[in-house]
Amino acid sequence: MVAFLRSLRLLSLIAWMGGIVFFGAIAAPAIFSPQVLELTHGSTHIPGIIVGLSLTRLHWVGLGCGIVLILTTVLLYQRSGRNRMQMYAIVALTALMLCLTLYIGFHVMPLMEHDRELVGGDFTNLPLTNPERADFDRKHELSTRLEQIVLLCALGVTLAVATEDLPKAV
Repeated sequence: MVAFLRSLRLLSLIAWMGGIVFFGAIAAPAIFSPQVLELTHGSTHIPGIIVGLSLTRLHWVGLGCGIVLILTTVLLYQRSGRNRMQMYAIVALTALMLCLTLYIGFHVMPLMEHDRELVGGDFTNLPLTNPERADFDRKHELSTRLEQIVLLCALGVTLAVATEDLPKAV
């Protein structure tokens, strides 16, 4: 049972953190690459829709993984009776990750989508001083910074999990 819980917890952490890294380092840059923008005649409308849908799904994955991560951590520590401070750190960091993910996914992103709709879905030809574009850019910067905090918290969870002293699976 311990091996199953540890595996499930590790899988949830890997899936969540891997999704964030994949999206930020590979998917988003590829979606907004010059090759894609050439296919869309310079329009960011379709790439923006793809990124929005991908982020929404990534946030749902994160929420599911976060719940699994907290539950498996608590169950593992209930069985071990060992250093509870480490458990509290893992749970607290994961809870922060969940809160930020909820905030980005259910508050910031809908506001960004509203700005996109106000300009017809494409900011390509709008000046940086356009109020909707400026508002979108501020929210985009906020969501990016918050996702970076989620990733840093995930690295903290990884460190805590890697250094914990739980009983070995039998």
